[in-house]
Amino acid sequence: RHGYRPIRVCCTPPPLLFITLFGLYVTLSSALEHSVEDKAARDPALFTRDFDLGYGLESFDFYVPPDVSQCYREEAGSKIARKPKFNGMSGKFVNMSPHTVKWYWDPGRGQPGVLMANCP
Repeated sequence: RHGYRPIRVCCTPPPLLFITLFGLYVTLSSALEHSVEDKAARDPALFTRDFDLGYGLESFDFYVPPDVSQCYREEAGSKIARKPKFNGMSGKFVNMSPHTVKWYWDPGRGQPGVLMANCP
């Protein structure tokens, strides 16, 4: 037949794979339980409210932003939160080439680019 040999494929995974996957499942599920139920590590600005819409009692966690003065350990109301000018867009770049890469910000509207960083 054209010199090809048939390839035999084994479809039965070894039992060690099942044991490993089961152990991983147990470890992850218990880690998730502890992270959800750990009240000591819970953010103090996160509150839980119970409500009933006719389907039985349900609960919902919601976040109330704390006074910005608490972040600086100062008296409440001593600082006022301001809306940032930056819209929150960001990026992380890794230069994997042997050459230096210059990162420019393109402000658009035909303006020249602004050099943001040199990545050696």
